[in-house]
Amino acid sequence: MTHKDVLVVGFGIAGSSLAHQLEQLGKSFDIVSNNSQQATRVAGGVLNPIVLKRYKKVWMAKEFYASAVKFYSSIETKLKTTFIQQPNLFKLLQSPQDCNDFISATERSYISNFLTSIKSPSHPHLSNAVIKLGEVNHIYTLDLNTYLDESMKYFNDSFYLDNFNYNKLKIGNSSVSYQSKSYQYVIFCEGYGVIDNPFFNHLPIYGNKGEYLIIHSKDLNSNQSIYKSKYFLIPLGNDLYKFGANYQRHELNNEPTEAIRLELSKAFETMFSVDYQIVDQLAGVRPTVKDRRPILGEHEKYSQLFIFNGNGSRGVLASPYLAENMVQHIFYKQPILDDVDIKRYVV
Repeated sequence: MTHKDVLVVGFGIAGSSLAHQLEQLGKSFDIVSNNSQQATRVAGGVLNPIVLKRYKKVWMAKEFYASAVKFYSSIETKLKTTFIQQPNLFKLLQSPQDCNDFISATERSYISNFLTSIKSPSHPHLSNAVIKLGEVNHIYTLDLNTYLDESMKYFNDSFYLDNFNYNKLKIGNSSVSYQSKSYQYVIFCEGYGVIDNPFFNHLPIYGNKGEYLIIHSKDLNSNQSIYKSKYFLIPLGNDLYKFGANYQRHELNNEPTEAIRLELSKAFETMFSVDYQIVDQLAGVRPTVKDRRPILGEHEKYSQLFIFNGNGSRGVLASPYLAENMVQHIFYKQPILDDVDIKRYVV
């Protein structure tokens, strides 16, 4: 029977980050994923450590951001591809109070590294309701489909596109076996698919559905800039843009809805007055935890089983750092961060 160190179940932003971290440590592993969870592929891919609604740092912003920038840059080099861009980002300011809030935020420690200055609107098709633009620097966007596709190709020899059958997982005293192979550990990175996992579906991980429109507009002419109001307008190149996303806790599937299509269309039209066509609509379900912190750690009964889940809408930012924390914990007994440790939900 073939033996490897780890079986990774799931290959979104969590599973892929974990696989790259495992390889960096020289660990052997296989990956099983049915690609049913689309949250990573649908996501906007904006790498941003600032909450632009309230101008606050994301939890662990400094650590997550530094780790993520270093990680994705190294993966680009390793995969010999390009999936990172560094566009301008402009927050739409629609009142004197909006402007004052932005200016105040530029004086705060760490946030001042990102929020820089206020400019007069120069886009000819921007809504008249916008009186100023708040410029945000050092923001990156990731083409997550390219990142995942190229990562799958890279790990091709150890990647299995298949449904994971929990009934075929045999747990021994010091290892587990699955499909005629043995592993020291299994790490579940299934996103919202965790609801079907009999080992971890008791955890308070719930779905938060998000939808984006893919818009084509030659008149918009904003291929190098992100605009942020309630929603993000993210350039994809070739006059294509991703616009969204919303948050909802019902209809938790990957199917786009007409109601959100109309909601996003109206929101876009309040930002820009241009001719446009909706060429696609995407939906995915983010895995979100009750206390807004991811869940990492060991099963309370089976020490060979681990979970890495609950990154929510900050997966692109948080996953590289947390994946490293996970593998360092498993193999070198480094403590898991208290705020994300599964032990907070073990009675």
